[in-house]
Amino acid sequence: MIRLVDNDLSGAELRRICSADDICACRIGSLFESYGRHESLARFWTGRDENDNAFATALYCSNACIYCTGSVISDEIADFINVLSPKTIFSRQDTCLSGSTQLSLMSLKGKRTPPITSQAEIFSGYCDVPTREIYALLQSCRCEDIGDIPYNDFASELLHFQRFGNSFCSIVRDGGAVVSFAMVQFITRSCAVIGAVCTAPGSRRMGYGSLCVSALTNALQDRTIYIVRNPDRNRSFYRNLGFSDDGSVYSAIP
Repeated sequence: MIRLVDNDLSGAELRRICSADDICACRIGSLFESYGRHESLARFWTGRDENDNAFATALYCSNACIYCTGSVISDEIADFINVLSPKTIFSRQDTCLSGSTQLSLMSLKGKRTPPITSQAEIFSGYCDVPTREIYALLQSCRCEDIGDIPYNDFASELLHFQRFGNSFCSIVRDGGAVVSFAMVQFITRSCAVIGAVCTAPGSRRMGYGSLCVSALTNALQDRTIYIVRNPDRNRSFYRNLGFSDDGSVYSAIP
């Protein structure tokens, strides 16, 4: 039975399911801790399918994320997601829907070295992040793994992650200008997802990107760190930082 998360009991069930060390569980759990049961921003459901697999679903900004303990998304879950009519669906399992894109997943597990002292600046809590400067950097890299992100969406996302009080982004400057950036997109007690990793085109192969990502992963302590990438890009970069291949995730358009 599929239930809307609408009280403390169902909220506790979602937290239990999403305590798993999994990228989709991390996304859903992180969104729930940020937005709770504010239906104007996000909605959440939990349940079990006909094969007794536990699952959780989040619908945030018309985009759905599915976490299921089974290896296959059941027809029951797929039918339910179709009823929600999301713009996109993010899942660890191939949902077999039209427009499904397979993305490569990498992870970094276990304890890291102590936080490094370097040119990388770690921002956490409420602070004066150079939002427009970082946005301009992202725009300069949008032809690669990073798509076109509206400024208001990006600024809102930074404000969202400041609520955690955890390290949520790192930057590297060269001559005062921000040349490299990485941010925590989702975070729970057991894992985190890093994204928006970019370095200015004229400042590459100088170690800035490695400094940026390493400072952030070290600050996240012993959590499992996930990164989603285009299958054709940046595998060696992340492997050099200790990440290992961890299968695939799927982004589908219903």
